[in-house]
Amino acid sequence: MKLFREPLLPFLLLVVLIFGLYVTLARPGAQAAGPARIEITPEITQNLIANFERTAPRPPTPAEVDALIDDYVREEILDREARALGLDRDDLLVRRQLRQKMEVFLEDSASVTPATDAQLEDYLEKNAAALHFPAGNLPPLEQVRPAVSAAWEADQRRKIADTLYQALRSRYNIVIQKPPQATATPAVAPAPASATGAKP
Repeated sequence: MKLFREPLLPFLLLVVLIFGLYVTLARPGAQAAGPARIEITPEITQNLIANFERTAPRPPTPAEVDALIDDYVREEILDREARALGLDRDDLLVRRQLRQKMEVFLEDSASVTPATDAQLEDYLEKNAAALHFPAGNLPPLEQVRPAVSAAWEADQRRKIADTLYQALRSRYNIVIQKPPQATATPAVAPAPASATGAKP
């Protein structure tokens, strides 16, 4: 038949074969288990509704709830597929957003015991400037206890988060290769007076 004599046919068959192998082998787990599962829990729906109500002065209609869920599913699918293709790698914006979320996660994971009066007094004296209190004229702790307590707790959370980060860091073998420093151009010494023809 004429069809099998076409010079492009072997090439097209090869392309189809390679594409089929890619689809089969790229995600073997997904192929074996069937379609990936996306579950919209009542908690997710409640969060979507709460986010809607923060920007609108009313609760969403049933149709708007369905639209919110559809948009969430679209975002989830495209996020998973983008990560599967590696589109999140070497992306500074994605890295910064994930870092910020991880920093918040570490701080939220910190369990802080309530401070004693002595701890709050000490913290107030050492951080008067940061708390916008003039040094040497500090108000009594009882007058500013909520602000000092909140600042002390936030400081403790940051310290605990940094400790957790150091524990995570210890799991990595970090190799830093700095570029060689540029060789400085030697300064040119001024020519002797006799060489320039200047008279002594």
